This record gives sequence, C-alpha cells and structure tokens, in this order.
Amino acid sequence: MYYLSWDWQVKSPAASSTLEPFMLLTAPWRLGLLFLIAGAACQGLMDRRGALGTLRDRSLRLLLPLVFGMAVIVTPQAYFEVLTKAPQLLPGDGGYLDFWWAYLHGGKYCRGKECMDVTTWNHLWFLP
Repeated sequence: MYYLSWDWQVKSPAASSTLEPFMLLTAPWRLGLLFLIAGAACQGLMDRRGALGTLRDRSLRLLLPLVFGMAVIVTPQAYFEVLTKAPQLLPGDGGYLDFWWAYLHGGKYCRGKECMDVTTWNHLWFLP
C-alpha cells in the first residue's frame, strides 16, 4: 500500500499504479483465505483445549502481541502519518518520543474533517 496510488496512512513519493492490478486480482480471496486458516486453527484448538483453554491461549498469542504492536510497532506509522499530513499537530518539539508519549495517552489528530484516533491498531486489525 505504501507504493500504490490508493489512499493509505503513509505514501511513498515513488507511488505508482503498477501494482494495482495485482492487488485487485488478489483482493477477493486474500482475506477469506486468512480467515479460513485462522478459523480452522481455532477449531482444532477448541477441540483439544476446550473453551477456557482456547480463550487463554488466544489471549496469550493474540492480545499480548496486539498490545505490544499498538505500543511499539504501529506508533512509527502513526507518527509518520501525522508528520507528513499535519506536522503542526505534533506535540512538544515534534519529535518521535513526544509523539509516542501522547500516542499512549490517546486522543485525536485532526486536519479539517479528517481525524486519526490514537491509540490505533492500524494494520493489526485482524488480531482482535
């Protein structure tokens, strides 16, 4: 998405429409395939561990990575989105650590009618 001409959080100056046919070709089945595999794995886990064991296992394997990802991995993407789209909204001196601290405390970064809520999971949406 970084290199496509479609809207996304952060864009490359070298964005092009070259990859768009491939993305359109795979769009109808790539998420369905992801959920089919995840569903089959969860069913197998349920059969082996029961509901409580599955809940505990899924929490350890998905909830902890989600929290880590939101605090550490997604933050640079949100920072660069604000930096490139509305740098005047950055807190403090505009540095990453000031943004990270504000990001962890939540809030909104708005430019006109377009707003980004933080804390966000952006591309980790499939974990919850």
